[in-house]
Amino acid sequence: MFSDIILKRNSEKARKYRDSGEYDKALEIYLRLIGKNHDLLNNYFNIGVLFSDKQDFDKALYYFDKALSLDTNNIHVLVQKGLVFYGMKKFDDALSVFNKVLKIDPENQYALMNKGLVFLEICKFNEALNLFEKCLDNDPENYSLWLFKAHALNGLNHFKEALESLNISLKFYPKNMSALLKKGIILDRVGCYDEALDVYYKCLKLDSKHVGVLNNVGEVYYHKKEYNKALEYYDKALTLESENAIILFNMARVSSDLKNYDESLKYYDKALKLNPNDEYSLKGREEVLKKIKNNN
Repeated sequence: MFSDIILKRNSEKARKYRDSGEYDKALEIYLRLIGKNHDLLNNYFNIGVLFSDKQDFDKALYYFDKALSLDTNNIHVLVQKGLVFYGMKKFDDALSVFNKVLKIDPENQYALMNKGLVFLEICKFNEALNLFEKCLDNDPENYSLWLFKAHALNGLNHFKEALESLNISLKFYPKNMSALLKKGIILDRVGCYDEALDVYYKCLKLDSKHVGVLNNVGEVYYHKKEYNKALEYYDKALTLESENAIILFNMARVSSDLKNYDESLKYYDKALKLNPNDEYSLKGREEVLKKIKNNN
């Protein structure tokens, strides 16, 4: 009895270490518990989650499989195993695992949602949308589900409905950066540039050094043909992340439009050093060289 209490306290201590990111300390305790044959299924599961958190996916799979050897149809373990395959971009394997969960429990929200996320990754947007809507029937105030639904609608080019879903998501979580970013991207895409800027400025109040937002503000100004403002925001983003090929491409493109061809070539060369086969940078660099030749 006393021994069981100590083992349970050690399990709780390991969980706290894992939650705080002290993985080595947590792992040491879990392995010690396994050595004592204490609650093997849960400790194998917990080690799998630990390695999944560390994105050491092969080790995570090893321990999830150890747990499943004790309980083949354990839904919690299966869902986590599916998420590992998702993280590894092994989408067919992830679907196979989530389908197994749904065969055991057809209404399992985690399996339905994560299967939808897999469909998003492989661009099966209608299938993803159907799954997210099914989940929302059971959990209509889940801001993440509304965001995922918006991603699916955006993939289908249903921009108005996507914006409506994002607004609902933001009603439940107004400071959700992912939802705000997606809303800004869609507004920019449909030509609502000032509205997009309003959204991005809200983002910058939450995080003034968010590289993605700074770059996206530059994109909006570029689409508005306000090239100096675009350059200003691209430059802010590049100052924070100097090895970003996308920002370097954007700097090259806007420099060319401002007829700063030497600067443009410099940025194209840096972008191509990071991504030598990028067709847009290769084409842009070639066009700049032609402009320089014509000017001479």
